[in-house]
Amino acid sequence: MKISVMECLDWESSNSPGQMASFSRAVTDAGVNIEALWSYRHDGGHQIAAISKSPARLEKLLRSLGIKTRKSKVLYAAGKETPAAVPGILEKLAGAGIKVNYADVLGTGDQFSAAVWVEDKDLPAARRALQASRTIL
Repeated sequence: MKISVMECLDWESSNSPGQMASFSRAVTDAGVNIEALWSYRHDGGHQIAAISKSPARLEKLLRSLGIKTRKSKVLYAAGKETPAAVPGILEKLAGAGIKVNYADVLGTGDQFSAAVWVEDKDLPAARRALQASRTIL
């Protein structure tokens, strides 16, 4: 399993048909690789969030589309799905006294990915607790 500290970009979007498809096509056409992409409702509005290995390229693309983003730092884990993969991450953070603010987890077949948000001040300790291999910001 690889764990990295990465940048997550999120932005407000309408919840109209085709929003995710339009964004996905723009990202593909621009050649920007996405590690994770999801949408959610927040405070009565609709949001889209994405994690990319090239956050600066993604942000530049979004700006060219007239989209204003917010940034957050996230612990991003991806690898082979096992029954202990996600609990192991959460238990290591808890053992280090680090509170998890949010987490999104997706499993597909024998693979999984998890985005875990902690307070920015706790990121160095979380990175050590999880032995995160790299930082992509």
